[in-house]
Amino acid sequence: MKEKLSHLHFYFHDIVSGKHPTAVRIAQAATTNTSSTGFGFTVMIDDPLTVGPERNSKILGRAQGIYAADDLNELSIIMVLNYVFVEGKYNGSTLSILGRNLVTSKVREMPIVGGSGLFRFARGYALAKTHFLNVSTGDAVVEYNVYVLHTLLNIVTDIRSVFVRFYEVDFLFWSFGTSTLSTAKDFTKWSINKPNFTCIAWVQIMFSNIKDNFVPKDTESYHLMHNQTFFNAL
Repeated sequence: MKEKLSHLHFYFHDIVSGKHPTAVRIAQAATTNTSSTGFGFTVMIDDPLTVGPERNSKILGRAQGIYAADDLNELSIIMVLNYVFVEGKYNGSTLSILGRNLVTSKVREMPIVGGSGLFRFARGYALAKTHFLNVSTGDAVVEYNVYVLHTLLNIVTDIRSVFVRFYEVDFLFWSFGTSTLSTAKDFTKWSINKPNFTCIAWVQIMFSNIKDNFVPKDTESYHLMHNQTFFNAL
């Protein structure tokens, strides 16, 4: 499998104050309030990730998960987060972070331990730098530079359907209704025997959606494509 090194840049907004916080304390130890580091406090977050540092900047995704104070002697938190992207080519993909965030350091490094969608088999690291901190409310904006090595995938799955990437496919023929090509399995078996057809993988195709969207109601078969790329999903 081919791999690609991607660089992502965004701002992480940790909002703990106001009527609509995105970070909420859900637990703490009996000794948290007397600890110099807040040891034991645990926070659940759904923080926006944006293009710029402004709160109204375009949202690229959400940081969802937990962070907690894990050090008796230093201001450090453990981050257990998913970055869930909702914009652009990474829409629907995620990155997972699990690491120590020493908040007193100018730049903090945390490992990327996995991902989904376009970031399957991901590994890498994230560099965090505080852009803004309100010492009164605790609200913070953190700049992130993320470097991630991941596989180049030919299949992208979203919540509604499966898109397959084809290159220079000479002819693609879909058949519905009472035809023998009524399932994804039958379709794949059929396509393997066609010399000009490139079958990328075994996939579950939503035939009913495709029929409703592309095929006239009185037609059992339809030529979706001829001498052109069907989808360029990546």
